[in-house]
Amino acid sequence: MPKPLKLSRPTPNLDALLGQYLREREAHGKSPATVHWQETAARLLMEETGARDLAELTPAILLDWFAAKRSQGGRGRRISVSISTLSQYERALRPFLKWLYQRGYTQTDLSLELPHYRPPKQVVQPFTPDELRAFFAAASEPPNARRKLALYRLLLDTGIRRGEAVSLQLDAIYWRERTMRVEGKTGGRIVYFSERSLRAINEYLNNERRPRRPGEATLFLDRHGDPLRAGEITQETIRIARRAGIMRDHVGPHTFRHTFAVEYLKAGGDLRSLQVLLGHSKLETTSIYLHMDSATLRDAHRRFSPLERLRL
Repeated sequence: MPKPLKLSRPTPNLDALLGQYLREREAHGKSPATVHWQETAARLLMEETGARDLAELTPAILLDWFAAKRSQGGRGRRISVSISTLSQYERALRPFLKWLYQRGYTQTDLSLELPHYRPPKQVVQPFTPDELRAFFAAASEPPNARRKLALYRLLLDTGIRRGEAVSLQLDAIYWRERTMRVEGKTGGRIVYFSERSLRAINEYLNNERRPRRPGEATLFLDRHGDPLRAGEITQETIRIARRAGIMRDHVGPHTFRHTFAVEYLKAGGDLRSLQVLLGHSKLETTSIYLHMDSATLRDAHRRFSPLERLRL
């Protein structure tokens, strides 16, 4: 009697598995920005390695891909990806690879095969008080002076991210309570703003905001009346900083977030509440703002030294 044919089980398609994984992440309430970045990293891996089926995704392929991202020649140029970027790829891919193992699609946990990249500890460089005064003086010049003042005062007042600011909706602002709901990388959260921010936003709404489409709900609009884009804020921030005479590198919208955090701690705020206000999922991320200049540390030591306070 002839033996029955043994049909081989088709290897799962990576694209289909990625789609299933992303839908689960969305269903579990992961932020759209996080889901989008994980998809971007996974599709880049698939495209550059040519892996289409799960069987083609091996530890050697993963390690080779990361090594190539570090120093890969392409079209006559040498491409070098920073450790920070490699770390972002690693953190984006690790949950997907672990999910494949947990769902039984792989016999080994490929996430354990990924290299570990730890970028150098960031030293925060916030704006100085003089730089802030110069920046706001430059921002008060036309065009769109009221929108610029409202936007940058809100960034400094709340520490929200650039993307959170551009996606802020009018119906997410609770005027009487002076709070607003923003959607960030770690999900939605409530942030608080001051009377000064409230006045600046009202000045912008009443005298300058002109939406191109009726019913436009996005707070900050460009000169055409369309929602402001994140890239526009970055370029605008750099231009204003240059006009204000702030010539150092790495100045952008995130500098306001750094400044808010450092000034919050200088004023006596604690790290745990700062973590909540900034929307960090890990306290370790917030701890980068503990870096302060020597004058601040000297003053803090003078005020809080037990020997000095107790006069022993």
